[in-house]
Amino acid sequence: MDEIKLYIEYVAKGMEAIGVIIIALGALIAIIRFLISQLKFKNHLYTRLRRELGKAILLGLEVLVAADIIATVVTRTNA
Repeated sequence: MDEIKLYIEYVAKGMEAIGVIIIALGALIAIIRFLISQLKFKNHLYTRLRRELGKAILLGLEVLVAADIIATVVTRTNA
């Protein structure tokens, strides 16, 4: 039973890493797209940047929350 808990902890840590990567890559992609669009002089660039950053942050936070729930369940069952 302890082995299963250990593997679940690994899954939670992996999901945390994935959540951080999603936020970082999403922000990087949004900024790159913003800078490329700046060269083309399109309208509503700031709004688009905010929307894309928001999507990346929300997706990453959802994964982080799921990882936190999994980690909490494992620590509660250890007690």
